[in-house]
Amino acid sequence: MQTTRMRLIAAFGMLCLPYAALGAWLLHAKGLRSLAAFIASVALLMWVLALLSGTWRRFFLVQIPLFLLAAAFAACTLTFDNPPGQLIAFVLATSTWQEIRGFFGLWPGERLLLGGLILGSIYVWLAVRSPPQPISSGRNVRLRWGFIGAIVLLSGVAIGNAAAFIDGLAANPLIGSAMFVAGPLRESGGQRDGRAQSALRRCSSRRRGSAHPDHWRKRAP
Repeated sequence: MQTTRMRLIAAFGMLCLPYAALGAWLLHAKGLRSLAAFIASVALLMWVLALLSGTWRRFFLVQIPLFLLAAAFAACTLTFDNPPGQLIAFVLATSTWQEIRGFFGLWPGERLLLGGLILGSIYVWLAVRSPPQPISSGRNVRLRWGFIGAIVLLSGVAIGNAAAFIDGLAANPLIGSAMFVAGPLRESGGQRDGRAQSALRRCSSRRRGSAHPDHWRKRAP
């Protein structure tokens, strides 16, 4: 029983590590209301996944891609002191796959990959070794309702300030990544395509102009 509890604590502690780093940064950068919105959104996501998973082992295994996303999101946020935004979107939109692969061939990129590989390997090992016992039981009904009440309370604290509420949601790796892809990354890609099409039209206009008879007539002595 003690071993089972220790495995649960270890896996859950590892799962919460990137969220704890993001929460500490958010409290320092944005304030308490943003932190409340962030905690409420993360807790709600985990609660839904716990209901769908049924057992602790399945819950931790389902969280593997979200853990990797949260680790990458936290690394980016702590490095640039801001969640992924216009700068990273511009770099991704204007860089080729060869350039991105070249970055990860350098020491800063290799360090990020190595850190992600170590954290991911530890979490996967803890998730696989977590107990397959059911998450919900008749004994934790009060805990479940208390958890829901805490989410509602945190949401009430955060929603009093719309800007802080949005900042807190944007720091959630899943929500923030969706906002990043739908916003800055899409805009940067559209601007890049627009510049490419504009350059192509200018080049085509020059070619048509140089091939026009009037062009040669004006240049004739």
